[in-house]
Amino acid sequence: MAAPGLAEADADLAANPGTLAKASGQAGLDPSLFQSPVVKKARRDDDDFREGAADDCIDVTGLPATVAGCSLQAFIKLPRNAPEPDCLPAPAANLMHLNRYMDVLPNAHTRVPLSDANEMANRWGYVNANFVRGADGESVAYIAAMGPLATTKADFWQMVWDQNSSIIVMLTGLEEGGILKCARYWPKEIGDNGQLYGNIRVSVISVDANSGYVHSVMSIQRNGECREVHHFWYKAWPDHGAPNAAASVLDMLCDIRAVSAAQTSGPWVVHCSAGIGRTGTFMAIDMGAHQLARSRRTALLGLIRAMREDRGSMVQSPQQAEFAQKALSTVAKELNNAAAACRWQIV
Repeated sequence: MAAPGLAEADADLAANPGTLAKASGQAGLDPSLFQSPVVKKARRDDDDFREGAADDCIDVTGLPATVAGCSLQAFIKLPRNAPEPDCLPAPAANLMHLNRYMDVLPNAHTRVPLSDANEMANRWGYVNANFVRGADGESVAYIAAMGPLATTKADFWQMVWDQNSSIIVMLTGLEEGGILKCARYWPKEIGDNGQLYGNIRVSVISVDANSGYVHSVMSIQRNGECREVHHFWYKAWPDHGAPNAAASVLDMLCDIRAVSAAQTSGPWVVHCSAGIGRTGTFMAIDMGAHQLARSRRTALLGLIRAMREDRGSMVQSPQQAEFAQKALSTVAKELNNAAAACRWQIV
């Protein structure tokens, strides 16, 4: 059964900024990452970095890649844009079995529809997921989704099929701290006949374990048509927090980009448990890295603000914002190093 709501400390802290600042210090956040001295030296107002796009009349060749500063207070003040239950296509009580947390709901204007409604379990064609715009302004670059429940596994694969997505990024464990965070929605074994989810058969073709993440290649079949899906599972990202280091997340991102470049398909499907914290953080890193490579500048606050227009509460905690800032600073350093810049070149 879906939980009634998120008992998350950062929600209370966000309502009391003074408490948040105190708690952030106790949590060991590094304020230097939010106010980089390099950024201060050549910094503009945050709004100038919001889109991260260079002026068409300005040649950015040779300019250093720069990440705008980001203060804790500015992050706290960002509107969460979390929707209320009245945005749902049916009374909330009717959709409880389709939502993991009843206080993490999809924003109505970008909610992903399902093409085939299940008259018995989901006659509304509802899934807790939103389309999210990309760094270059494309209207659909990602789908930010809730981690599937036992009752929504078939809906999840229906969404993947409908959107012709070939990349799935999973950023949560199946169970964390004794709490179920995501139902296993793919087969445990390689090969055989796979497993049927609704009217879509999913089979695992191969599994490759890397440092910090697992890359599985899957086959999905429906009505005689077969497609290939790549599933990337980062297994060491704590809920409401962040990994200890950015290296393995950035390595996985580069791996995903390399696979995605060889595909002709729809948006990346990215999910954690609720589909907002770790999911938003990962998307912010990918968007910011695109902007750094293309226009040599990005601003985390602008990225979060834009994502929250598509799905509320993206990037939940100061720890996650700090991690995204740290990861983007690493990307900027690599872009400013000719020997390391090649892996961030846009293909």
